[in-house]
Amino acid sequence: MMTLRRSWELILDVFFPPICLNCKKYLEDNERDKLVCASCLAGIEIYSNLFYPSSGVTLAAASSYSDPALRELIHCLKYKGFLKAGETLGEIFIKYLDRLNFNARDFIIVPVPLYRTRYRKRGFNQAELLAEAVGKHFNRPVLTGALKRTRETKPQIELPDEKARHKNVKDCFEINNSKLIDGGSILLVDDVYTSGATASEAAKILRKAGAKQVVVLVVAKARG
Repeated sequence: MMTLRRSWELILDVFFPPICLNCKKYLEDNERDKLVCASCLAGIEIYSNLFYPSSGVTLAAASSYSDPALRELIHCLKYKGFLKAGETLGEIFIKYLDRLNFNARDFIIVPVPLYRTRYRKRGFNQAELLAEAVGKHFNRPVLTGALKRTRETKPQIELPDEKARHKNVKDCFEINNSKLIDGGSILLVDDVYTSGATASEAAKILRKAGAKQVVVLVVAKARG
């Protein structure tokens, strides 16, 4: 059985050679699960601070969306369904949080939800996968059902400006069970922070439900 499996892997390597998503270099055996080579992965700048953007949230962003290797990993997870990319992004999350000395054990981990039709189409929620990596590392549960998206919204990237993005997500979230949130510190997990419209709207609903603190954790921020 192992011989047959190895033969199949060799055939795949001939027709679909595993190459780095970023630099297109042939990946070594120990790099394949990462989807990017060790050099490109090491080249991703991981921040060591929090951010306080004009949207009013406390933002914990691991790196910059302008980094090409990181951007490719996010795209391959979000739009191509490469779940291995989620594992690599999860490792970047953990490196960032460790660099911050951030103790997520003091927080309730909540992923930003997808609307049900988009979830069914994609088959997964990338924010949930990233939240689970954090939860596993800190031995904390992930409350996937705490926050609910009540209607379909357009992808924020398709909208022309901040005004349109804020309008797009206004009143699109609700709390399923406020008892899960009331009095707690929330770590709100998503993949990318752009204008802050989605994060600030979700944080607003969480605060209304009694959250005493909301920290938005993303793998990449697209601005400054």
